[in-house]
Amino acid sequence: MIDAMSQEEYYAELLTRVENHPDRFIAKTGIRFLEIAEGYAKGDMPNIPATQNFAGGIHGGALFTLADTISGTAARTHGRPQVVLTVNSTMNYLRLAVPGPVACEARVRKAGRTLTVCEAVITDSEAREVASGTFTFYLAD
Repeated sequence: MIDAMSQEEYYAELLTRVENHPDRFIAKTGIRFLEIAEGYAKGDMPNIPATQNFAGGIHGGALFTLADTISGTAARTHGRPQVVLTVNSTMNYLRLAVPGPVACEARVRKAGRTLTVCEAVITDSEAREVASGTFTFYLAD
């Protein structure tokens, strides 16, 4: 619990033991967490056969999974190691990602007692914005 450790220790624990755990769903997609800070999370996902659409680009559902996962972690950074449950989301697909990995950065826009809203931006390997989304999470202790 955050009370028993510093914020930096909590973020390190979240990054290594929880989010990048090899048995979690996100590990099956290749999603990796790169950075976690208060109100912020960053991660990436490879363009591998498991994430590709019929044209070899990254599937829209895989992009959604990346944004939802990274945003959910950003929502967990406000002092309580609660479970976050997505209650609403909107994704905007802007362009096809060039071949290569994609990265996602998510920021908390509003942190509430029971609901938190995050915005996510996904960029391709040429740093072009390919998708963005807004995610609302219910915070469950």
